[in-house]
Amino acid sequence: MIESGLPYTILQPAMYMQNIALEWARIEAEGVYERPYRTDLSMAMIDLADLADAAATVLTSTRYVGGAYELVGREPLSHAGMAKILSGLMGKPVRAARCAPAEWRRQNAGRVPDDYLLIYGAMCRHYDRFGLPGGNPAVASMILGREPASFEDFARRFVAERKAS
Repeated sequence: MIESGLPYTILQPAMYMQNIALEWARIEAEGVYERPYRTDLSMAMIDLADLADAAATVLTSTRYVGGAYELVGREPLSHAGMAKILSGLMGKPVRAARCAPAEWRRQNAGRVPDDYLLIYGAMCRHYDRFGLPGGNPAVASMILGREPASFEDFARRFVAERKAS
């Protein structure tokens, strides 16, 4: 892309806060937020609403052409920290738990393509060792013209939407 000579802007979003929707039924029913990697390491993440606003901004301005921008929310947070926030918002205990990667693959076999299971497995092995602590919220703030959402901001909205439906 860069060598093409065409104008470009690269947005590199962190993990999506909305990924929690995939686990929501179990969080709500059992109070368990299960991940196939350690839950005590920090993870950078971004609210998809912020990503959409950032994309709209860079698509309608020449100011960002030729740049690559890592987009993260306000703070990295462990899944245990996310569970604590959800617990407070839901008014019931929620705990983060690590499931064995083989169990996660078994649960998701047939739901997602096999190559996805392999790629996601490699990513989870990386997360299990290092988390995903990178990124600087100043980048998203510069593009958005405001602070990006924190996980608590997102979770407050997410939980309220689930209660309303």
